[in-house]
Parts: sequence; C-alpha cells; structure tokens
Amino acid sequence: IKVKKKPKITFLSTGNEIVSYKSKRISPWQVRNSNNHYFKIFGENLNFNIVDGGIIKDDNPEKLRKILKKLKNSDTDIIVTSGAISAGKYDFVPELVNKLGFKKYFKGASIKPGRPIMMSKLKPKNKIFFGLPGNPISAAAGFRFFVYPLIRKSLGMEKERNFVARLNNSYKKSKNFTHFVRCFAKINNKGLVQLEVLQGQQSNRIKSFVQANCWGIFPEGKNKFKKGDIIGWVPMIPSS
Repeated sequence: IKVKKKPKITFLSTGNEIVSYKSKRISPWQVRNSNNHYFKIFGENLNFNIVDGGIIKDDNPEKLRKILKKLKNSDTDIIVTSGAISAGKYDFVPELVNKLGFKKYFKGASIKPGRPIMMSKLKPKNKIFFGLPGNPISAAAGFRFFVYPLIRKSLGMEKERNFVARLNNSYKKSKNFTHFVRCFAKINNKGLVQLEVLQGQQSNRIKSFVQANCWGIFPEGKNKFKKGDIIGWVPMIPSS
C-alpha cells in the first residue's frame, strides 16, 4: 500500500497588536489572534497536522529568527506566518527568511485579498515557507488558494475542481486582479445553484467571512460581472 507522509505545518502570527484569542480583556488598539485559531481549526477539519506556533511581536524579530532556525532542523515541512511581509517599518519577515537561506520563489501576486503573499523554499531541507498578510481575510485566502493546493499536491491528490453557479448580484473589481470573494451559494426552487456576493468585502471584515459558505472566484481580465454570469466557486473549507 502506497502512503504519503502527512505534512506538518507550523503557523505563527506577527504584530505588536496581536494577543491570544482566549484573552478576556483587550485594549482598544489590540486584536485577537484569530489567524492561528482559524488555521488550527481548518487543519483539524481536514486531519492536517497544523501546530500553533504562537505570536511574534514586531519589535522582537530575533524571536522569529530563533524559531525558524530551530524549525529548519525539525520535522516541520511547511512554515507559515501572517503579517510583516509588505514594505513597512516592521515588515521584517522577507529579509529574515532570506538571511536564513530560504530561496524566494515569488513575492506578491495579482490577487485580492492577499496581494503581498510570498513563498520561499529551503532546498537542502525540502522545507517550504509561506508569508501571508496579517489581515484575517487576506491570510485565509492565501492559505486556501496557495498553501492548501500545495498540500494536496504533496499528498498526491488530484487538483481541486471548482464548482460553478449563476451570479445573483453584480460585482465590480480591478481588471488585472483575480478576486477571491466571500459568497453564499444556495439552490433555488428550480434546482440551480445561485451565488450571492456578500456585503463587506474588505480584508479586515469578519462578518461576511462568518456568513459565507464559499469563495467566489472572479478571474483577472474582466472588471464587471452582472447578474446571471457563470462564476466559479469553492467551499470555504474543503471536505477532503
């Protein structure tokens, strides 16, 4: 019987404003660590081995350097961080990963949300590093459309197929970007699947994420989509 090793994934969040999602009281400027919690649950639903690596503060990049150096020689296969990958004062992740010997495969993609996403690889150890944006929806889209397909491929699974549905309301976007949109798919009384784009598509808006049951995929090359157009979609969390 041929088997595949289930990849071990360590996920870390960065940011001075990030605190544990279990914290009972937080300051107005702080944010609960929903990213680590979401990916842990995502992994449990698919029987993936996702380890919560904790929180790295912006003013302590040395802590991340030590963790990554340790993970280089561990049984972790994929390392994922959220935040600190753009071009701001505290966006230290890309330079740090480069100094540790990871070869950059790409930095930035024509997608929304999640444009600053990056991927690097440590060839001698065959380890993958993904840097995802810190906003919850950007991070979730990066994991769903970049990390998850990589995991499927590593396990020898077939490429995930998109479903299709008729759009129930209009949607506009930038022509040169692919948008991953929080949507709700439902079957009408004629047995046809309809896709509704939910309100509040900003990458820091959680409400539409909670209400959605799928991601609508609006491809680059077109900026206006009207009611009745056929749109591809995938479940928020795949079944297998």
